[in-house]
Amino acid sequence: LGAGAFKTAHPGWLTLFAPPLSGLGSKTHGDVAVKWAYYKAYPPGASSTSLRYEIGRYALPDEVNRLVGEADILYWAQSLFQLTYDFINCSLASASEPPSFNIPQVRFVDAGIVFAFGPLPASKVASKWLASSVRAVYLVEELIPGGKDKFLKYIHNMNANLLLDE
Repeated sequence: LGAGAFKTAHPGWLTLFAPPLSGLGSKTHGDVAVKWAYYKAYPPGASSTSLRYEIGRYALPDEVNRLVGEADILYWAQSLFQLTYDFINCSLASASEPPSFNIPQVRFVDAGIVFAFGPLPASKVASKWLASSVRAVYLVEELIPGGKDKFLKYIHNMNANLLLDE
């Protein structure tokens, strides 16, 4: 799907054994964007502004911290966003007439953290209860139906300026 400033995005699907009633994971075999954190690994002597670099992977504990931190921000942002719409709706319900302007209806994509587990090598298994370990962590986001034709990104991570004119 592409690469942004600090994550690569790949097509994937999500199947949960106890799916929620709505939102991310509620559809059987739902298509998602699977995101991994990365850093730009420049060749020795190359400038950090060079376009020649390789995608480097963080050590698992660092990747967990980065992606869980981003998921926490998404969680709180979505809560504040919902609080804003609750306030707007309450104000509209108590107003004597509708506003003279249009209030846009926008939303965040649903997202979550996924931990991939795998078996440990036999030499590292201390007991049958500790036979697997976390092998990778991903930020998983719903895909917008209709793709770029139906989706308008207002703000992105690199710059807080509106993207409406781009």
